[in-house]
Order: sequence, then C-alpha cells, then structure tokens
Amino acid sequence: MTGQELKAVFGANVKERRQLRRLSQMKLAEMLNLSANTISDIETGKKFVGPDTLAALSDVLGTELFKVKAVPPNGKEDMLERLSEEIRNTLAKFIAG
Repeated sequence: MTGQELKAVFGANVKERRQLRRLSQMKLAEMLNLSANTISDIETGKKFVGPDTLAALSDVLGTELFKVKAVPPNGKEDMLERLSEEIRNTLAKFIAG
C-alpha cells in the first residue's frame, strides 16, 4: 500500500467515524484545535496527521481509523489481512519516527 493509499483509507475512515458520531468538520476541528480546512484535507487524503493529532483523533473517533473495509473482489480474505498488517507496520514506523 502506498502512502497516498494509506492517507485515502485513513481519511475515509475519519470521515465515516466523524459522521457516525454526528460531528461536523467544524466541531471536530474545534475539539482537536485544528481548522475545518485541515479536517477536510485529512478526510480527502490530501494531508496526514502527526502522532499527537493521531492520538487525539483516536480518542475522539475510535481506534479503527486504518482498517481496510472492502474485501477484494476475488474474495481472498488473506489479502485483506495482509493489507491491514501492512497498514499497522507503516503506522508503527511512522510513529517511531
């Protein structure tokens, strides 16, 4: 998974979880001390977040922000599991610096 794909998955999950909690982009931005434009950029995959913002987002929205939801069309669940593992590894490297 490329960095851009990771940002897209992350952003889509942020948007979905924000909407499930019935939060506007503005309200989430206020809660995180960010701008609404920054939230929009995160949700569209234009920006990624640093460790502090990631921790704050996880607190507000939950911990499944990197979960890949779609099962590949050929039904190979092991592919989905490998993608999830790659995302976890990429995130761990990112946080470790």
